[in-house]
Amino acid sequence: MMHYRIDLRKLALPILFMSHDPRTAIQSLMDEQGLSQRRLAELSGVDQPTLSKYLTGVTTDLKVTTLMSIAEALNTTAAFLIGEASYINDPKIVRVLRAMESMPEYKKDAVVATSSALSEQSDNNGATAA
Repeated sequence: MMHYRIDLRKLALPILFMSHDPRTAIQSLMDEQGLSQRRLAELSGVDQPTLSKYLTGVTTDLKVTTLMSIAEALNTTAAFLIGEASYINDPKIVRVLRAMESMPEYKKDAVVATSSALSEQSDNNGATAA
């Protein structure tokens, strides 16, 4: 299995102009949910020293899979943590977004097409009922 590493400083460069730092998002969600670093490490399966080094800025390099594990433990998405999506509080939507993060593009396109069709169908049903 191939592991890809991302340097979040490079990835987040355009995001920095929005004053968004994944560490801040992670820490805010930890505070909101009353989680310690140790507990987040347990929930995410990430080594506590790795989590600590990242949150304190000792390292800025995380595996994509590590970021996704942290996001899952915090009931959010990696896209939210890196500032590319809004925080979503609906667990069903979060579950779909998490699944889509690891999908190939053609499957993402299929999900979007299906979602659009369902949305149009509900709009049409609403117009008929009125």
